[in-house]
Amino acid sequence: MRAAHRWLGLVVGLAFILLGLTGSLLVFHREIDHFLLNRDWWRVERAAPSLTLAELALRLREQRPSAKGVGVDRPAFSGSAPSGYYEVPGASGETRFMIAALDPATGRIRGEYAWGVLPPGRRNFMSVVYRLHYELLAGATGLTLVGVLGLATLLLLAIGLYLWWPRPRRWRQSLRLKPGAPPVRRQFDLHGIFGALGGLGLGIIALSGAYMALPGPFRAAIGAVTHLTPFPQTPHITALTAAPPARVEAAIRPSLEHARYDSFALGDAGQPHRLTFREPGDPRTDYGSTVIFADPADGHVLAHHSPARMSTADLVLRFQFPLHNGQALGQAGRILVAVLGILPIGLFVTGLRLWWLRRSARSRASKAPQRATA
Repeated sequence: MRAAHRWLGLVVGLAFILLGLTGSLLVFHREIDHFLLNRDWWRVERAAPSLTLAELALRLREQRPSAKGVGVDRPAFSGSAPSGYYEVPGASGETRFMIAALDPATGRIRGEYAWGVLPPGRRNFMSVVYRLHYELLAGATGLTLVGVLGLATLLLLAIGLYLWWPRPRRWRQSLRLKPGAPPVRRQFDLHGIFGALGGLGLGIIALSGAYMALPGPFRAAIGAVTHLTPFPQTPHITALTAAPPARVEAAIRPSLEHARYDSFALGDAGQPHRLTFREPGDPRTDYGSTVIFADPADGHVLAHHSPARMSTADLVLRFQFPLHNGQALGQAGRILVAVLGILPIGLFVTGLRLWWLRRSARSRASKAPQRATA
């Protein structure tokens, strides 16, 4: 077990540090983007009447007529501009996802950047950090690798806690450094304290991250023993006429007056509009889980996906993202996750130091008999 822990730590240790540090940044990615990197775009000085999300989405499409997947999210913070998004072809033919800060009164684009595009600049820095954390900048292959690293990290932490687990009545001694202890013992105690204090939290983060990177295998395994609600397929629209998006928005919103209205996405040709809400009790606090597909012709509901209609297993899986970034426990949870993301540095350094000290001690011990017989 000790050898498995050592070699697993050496193999995944640096990746563990990378994912931890980028994860710590991403806990506050919207704050960093809105208040540090792009404050001049997102801050709204005037208190003019705002257009609705549907009206803003229509204004955004008018400014980018060739774009697809046009939508607008509510302002992330009080005094911030609404966030628009759309897709356009990139220089190499790939799909490029764009983020735009919109004037809430006119819908004018105040600034925009290409999400996750290299090389990173000041404007899109946090989106590149997001890609680095989520897929190691390597697309689907990187996403799979992140999932495997998450499971390997979970195994590494489990073995470490097993090796450290103290005997009964020795918990207090196991959580403190012993004065005058030799270097090997001091490093062992320090490594164990880091693991004991953060092992459970890091394990939860690793498991939730593995699920988000590899949802297919997880859902297949869980679906084999319990019911999971499938996400509704986007309905295809054949109507030739369409009502103004604001009218569709007005037709839907009264049925969800109790919910926070988060997003409106215009349907492309043959597709419905998509509205997103956050209902009370939704584990996600940034953007809601309730999705409504509405017919562009008259606004009637074509499909409705809501936490209220989910099974317990669905809610547990939906809980993984807010658990991963700490928002499930409020601001204190986010701070805790940000601190835990730094902890892998201490675990790796103390573990590497412990391995080196033990290796050096064995080397000296093996040479001692040779010197004695010389």
